[in-house]
Amino acid sequence: MVLRVSSGRFMHRLAGLNMLLLSTRGRRTGQSKETPLLYLEDGGQYYCAASFGGNDDHPQWYLNLLSQPTVGLLVKRTRVTAIATVISGQEYSKAWTKLVGYYPPFAKYQNRTERTIPVVRFDPL
Repeated sequence: MVLRVSSGRFMHRLAGLNMLLLSTRGRRTGQSKETPLLYLEDGGQYYCAASFGGNDDHPQWYLNLLSQPTVGLLVKRTRVTAIATVISGQEYSKAWTKLVGYYPPFAKYQNRTERTIPVVRFDPL
């Protein structure tokens, strides 16, 4: 994975979009899992949509952080430990609107599935 190997120097932007590398602990295996995700930064917090391309199931990284919300992030060239929180209410609406504005296919993904696509806020420690 270029993002990890280059310590964030390369692939932190993909097709003009911001990408981070999320490290979670597997809820069954206990092993470290890494997932590149599109993100938005707002006020020192990072927001990601658990879209899984509009699949009816949640992505594995999302299920992993539900059981262990302390995660690692590689953002640009900085590694941070963060707490993941699934947001709701007005915070969700605001973040979802911004995410769809940044990456319009998220709206198509939401139309493909009956589940509400979660938005996760990562708060660096």
